[in-house]
Amino acid sequence: MLKERLNITSRAKDWRAKILANPSEAPFRIGDIVFNSVESALQGIKLANPLQRQEVFAMTGFEALRIGREITLSIKPGEIRFVFWQDEVIVYNSIKHRLLLATFIHEKVRQNIAVQEALLSTEDLFIYHDVG
Repeated sequence: MLKERLNITSRAKDWRAKILANPSEAPFRIGDIVFNSVESALQGIKLANPLQRQEVFAMTGFEALRIGREITLSIKPGEIRFVFWQDEVIVYNSIKHRLLLATFIHEKVRQNIAVQEALLSTEDLFIYHDVG
């Protein structure tokens, strides 16, 4: 028997899908850095300038997405790009980069009760992410 499916996207009608989506406003902190959303974190680390990074970390998820999309679209096939986290320069899309992204998601869930409740309520669902 197929499980009921839930597409995690900010455009979903289901409240759980919306709050679990990266652009949703669910502030979290790592050390001294406060992020407005996972999307703000994902996009902010693409910027080498620390002041610009901080600005993006504080933006709404959709504002940050617009900034980061420009950077992502400028990447040419085969070109090595980097993200910037604290004092580290990390190869874009490397295992270390992906683990950092997982840390952002983990902290969003850990620090937000409503996000925890949404995730727990999906126990019997097949959850996925498809914006296309």
